[in-house]
Amino acid sequence: MKAVMKAVRIINISLALFKGWMRSRSGVFFSFMFPVMLLLIFGVIFQGGGEYDLYIINMDKKNEKNGINEPTNLSKAFIDALNSTSAINVIVVNGTPQDFIQENSFGRIRLLVIPPGFEENFTKAIAIERMKSMFSTVEYIIGNYSARIPEDALKEMEKGRVWLERTERPEVRLVYYAEKDDAVAPIIAGVLHAFTASFTLKGVGAENIFQMEMVNYRGLKPADYYMPGYISAFIMTNGVIGLTSTVSDMRRRGIFKRLATTPLEKSEWVAANVIHQSLLAIMLTFVMLIVARLAFSVEAFPNPFSWLLIFEGAVLFSGIGMILGSLFRDVEAATAIANAIAFPMMFLSGTFWSLEMMPEYLQTIAKLIPLTYFSEGLRTAMITGGDASFNAIILGVLAVVFLALGSYAVKWYE
Repeated sequence: MKAVMKAVRIINISLALFKGWMRSRSGVFFSFMFPVMLLLIFGVIFQGGGEYDLYIINMDKKNEKNGINEPTNLSKAFIDALNSTSAINVIVVNGTPQDFIQENSFGRIRLLVIPPGFEENFTKAIAIERMKSMFSTVEYIIGNYSARIPEDALKEMEKGRVWLERTERPEVRLVYYAEKDDAVAPIIAGVLHAFTASFTLKGVGAENIFQMEMVNYRGLKPADYYMPGYISAFIMTNGVIGLTSTVSDMRRRGIFKRLATTPLEKSEWVAANVIHQSLLAIMLTFVMLIVARLAFSVEAFPNPFSWLLIFEGAVLFSGIGMILGSLFRDVEAATAIANAIAFPMMFLSGTFWSLEMMPEYLQTIAKLIPLTYFSEGLRTAMITGGDASFNAIILGVLAVVFLALGSYAVKWYE
């Protein structure tokens, strides 16, 4: 009978907490609307359009009889071919590089300059490369069939070889302007390097003999990959920030003292909050998945192991919220501390981007953050279908530890 009464009290407190949360517009906003807004924003950003803008100044001109300078045919063909790629969106501008950089000093500059003499140097360089290819064949013939070749012909071939060795191949230059802190600049540089290699092959008359096929064997989109990170991050903020402000406010208004005079036990109040946070985590997960399915056709869906991780995460961060809320009576100070902990944790844990993109020392710090194991475990369980048992064990141990510390920190009698 006593156990039944305990269960009834826990359920009643959970319902009261849920009703109080529903009455709070800010609580509903930051628990659901804010995560959905960030999901849509980040989803659009990471989906991307697939193209990067690249400004081009073409300084390779040909002199017409009427005195009007026009771009050379080869430079125009080069720009058209570059613009036909799926990675680069070419924007041709006039003027000098210095003027363009000065006029756009407040914006992100990615500028490619085709200098004068581009067509002339390219044509000469290609001719020399073709002759080298031809002479390599001639040398093979001389080495194997010289006895059948007349001596006069051999002498002429040798003269051609000596002339070719002495001839310097002109340098075909392109100048790429980019800022040091531009993360996209190396990507465009890689595209330009691959494109110029292909353009050179076509100039020589050779074709690329490789055929590479990319197979998306899981058929996932960028939003599928980042979805578990969004879910774990906002389950964390609901627990850390939400419970911190709740506990601090209850301490300030003396609600704990009043509850202490009722049959309600502290353990029942703690259990009710864990249930409340777990229900919010489940609701948030479903809302995020529905929005992601409608907006980005996301295919990922939690399996039973994912729900275990979600429950462990809700318990873990509920404990952290109770600890922080018990340290401060001032709600504003408690909320500020919670934000100071939650947001660095969110951005250092590899939630919104892969840990491999971060410096090595930040990767070391990330291994000390509980959210890292939550987001990685949820991503493994939901996306790859791999074994996330290690993450579940880590989360389970941390959940027990922090919930115990949070229960101890909440003072029923002050």
